[in-house]
Amino acid sequence: MSNTDSQNNVKYEGRTVIIWSTVTAVAVVVLVLVVWKYVLAPLQTGTATQSQVSSSADLAAIRRVEDSVLSTYQLLGDDSKTCRIPIERAMELIAVESITPAR
Repeated sequence: MSNTDSQNNVKYEGRTVIIWSTVTAVAVVVLVLVVWKYVLAPLQTGTATQSQVSSSADLAAIRRVEDSVLSTYQLLGDDSKTCRIPIERAMELIAVESITPAR
């Protein structure tokens, strides 16, 4: 191998290293910008997306309905034999029933 071929080979390898280094640096910069824009910036500004706001409002509404169901009396059937009672009262009745001997 001649001296010129060796020099050309070193130049080619140097260019390859420079190209791959540049591509890697650009990819890292793009990744950092994407993470900043979509993850870190919203956390720092405290902004919530519309879906987060609506889902928290929906969750609050669901919890209000659940609390109402668990804490109120209601007739469930037309025959007046089936009713819903508050969960606290149901637990009291079950506790009393479990300590009362069977007849």
